[in-house]
Amino acid sequence: MKHMNINNKRSNRAQSMVEFALVLPILMMLVFGLLEVGRMVFIYMTITTASREAVRYGSATGENALESSLRYADCIGIRSAAQKVDFLGVIDDSNIVITYDSGGGCQSGLTPPTSATMGDRINVSVSGDFIPIVSIIPLTERTLSSSNSHTLMGSVPVPKPWVGTNGGAGETDVCPNILGVQAAIPSGMVFDVDGNCVADTGTDVCPNLAGVQSTIPSGMVFDVDGTCINDPAIPDVCPNIIGSQATPPPPLIIVDGNCVNPPPACVITTIPPQVDSFYTKFTWVIENSITTKVDNISLTWPAGSGNLDQITIDGVNLLSIGYPAPTANIPGNGAPLAPGSHPFIFEFSNDPLAGLFQISTSFTNECTPVGGAIILYPVTHSGPFPDALNTSYTAGPWTLNNHTSSNLSISNINITWGGGKSCITQPNLTGFTLGGNVWTEESQPNNTYCNGKNITPVSWTLDPGLSNMSLTFSKKGVTGITVEISILGSDGINSYYVESTNPLQNP
Repeated sequence: MKHMNINNKRSNRAQSMVEFALVLPILMMLVFGLLEVGRMVFIYMTITTASREAVRYGSATGENALESSLRYADCIGIRSAAQKVDFLGVIDDSNIVITYDSGGGCQSGLTPPTSATMGDRINVSVSGDFIPIVSIIPLTERTLSSSNSHTLMGSVPVPKPWVGTNGGAGETDVCPNILGVQAAIPSGMVFDVDGNCVADTGTDVCPNLAGVQSTIPSGMVFDVDGTCINDPAIPDVCPNIIGSQATPPPPLIIVDGNCVNPPPACVITTIPPQVDSFYTKFTWVIENSITTKVDNISLTWPAGSGNLDQITIDGVNLLSIGYPAPTANIPGNGAPLAPGSHPFIFEFSNDPLAGLFQISTSFTNECTPVGGAIILYPVTHSGPFPDALNTSYTAGPWTLNNHTSSNLSISNINITWGGGKSCITQPNLTGFTLGGNVWTEESQPNNTYCNGKNITPVSWTLDPGLSNMSLTFSKKGVTGITVEISILGSDGINSYYVESTNPLQNP
């Protein structure tokens, strides 16, 4: 009978485990060492490739993709070329150093030269950090770098080759249709009607025409004297060009009996009118693509702005007298408007200008009439007048905005509240403020103006910019308040109205 030695098998397994434990650290160090060395080599190859691609981009001729600078001066593009190959993310912009020198020396600088000359070089140095993943390998953290230099490439003009002994640098090519630059017509050649050099056949079939014609031009025939004339059988609509033409050759058109190129299309655009800071005049700008003239200007405006005193085009006044509101039709002065922008300035006798102004202008040269409009609100407000709270005697503030640069005179203020209810239940208006102006209740019996009040202030003005208005009543929680303020015009008669119920005055 065969007996198994159980103790011997256990001993062999234990021995294998001890051997594996002894070998494992060495094996792991070998594996991690290979990985770390391979990663370091890959980082170095990436840095080397980045510096090579960056210097290749910077030394190439021409402009960058945006056509904003030459490539050697495009620092952003040079760094971008380096970053494109950085798949591991080890290169920062601060690790890319770009310098320039004149070759063969040590001059350097961060500013690109204003122009590249033969021998100038661009140098790009790229660096990156290698940091080991594990510290058990005897590899320390280090900086890897690579530099590349390349001579800047520029454009070199290649002159047209010279043929034979004719011509020299700086001379005119009299035969652009043949190879080489010819300072004089070659022997055995003549000019044709188009100015090209052709072989001299020795026979000019049209001696009465410029150049040598080996065949009769289209639309022409020989007369009895052997000269070339227009074909009388073809009705010639273009007497100003050689040969009879039954129809104008494209793109020519007939003007005054001759065939000429059509005039360029007339395109007129406008810029919306703009008022000046004093609200005394406004400017309307038109832009024309070809030379044209103003035939007529038509304008409508509110009567409160007074007479139309001046219309100036490019500084020239078209009016000799003023035009009263509300309409005017003014003929142009006949002065040509060259292609470009032209300001039309409209000035009136009264200010501030307020309301709707409409302009229409027609032109010569079959230019399309153009129009424009401007709505002027020299004073705007913050919206509906706020109600007084149930706990307050005061309603407001309500804000006015004087957009002009002038102090505007206030001629009248009309205030209503309460929706027309009985005076028995309505409060009295006891006072209000508008900017620096203050009004208080006059010594009158109660309920005299319990539903509304019309006030004609003395020497009240509305300053430029923002002014707040607040109302004070004899009771709390007043609602349904409306305000209308009349701004006196410069003529002392016409007024501009600011109404709390007008939403257009609350932009």
